[in-house]
Amino acid sequence: MELCLLESRYGEAIGSIVAGEGSVFKRLGRIRLPEQDWFGALHYMELIDCTEGGRNKMHSVFAPSVPRTGEILTPQRGSTMEVIGIDHLVVSQGNREGLSAHTLIPHVLLQAIDNEYVEPDDEE
Repeated sequence: MELCLLESRYGEAIGSIVAGEGSVFKRLGRIRLPEQDWFGALHYMELIDCTEGGRNKMHSVFAPSVPRTGEILTPQRGSTMEVIGIDHLVVSQGNREGLSAHTLIPHVLLQAIDNEYVEPDDEE
């Protein structure tokens, strides 16, 4: 049933089973984030729009891999973007027993490749 849900098949039938009184499948009714369906490692990264007029707006994402320079990213809404470079930022976190942990955060630099820049919603 979980595989069918992930593939968007038989949703109504599975929903009825999950919602039934005393169902042993209640866990299938919980809302899942997209990254919870990925079984490999996830990388935290920040996307930076370097398009002229893009205001360098950043979006933080989890993804299975860091894109490479030249790759194309297609968002659900907005302009198709090309990766024009990747910078890395070293961030110190915590200070457990006198030792701080350092994390490497990729900053993926993007530029719109179509002629129209689409302003993102403020709610996102």
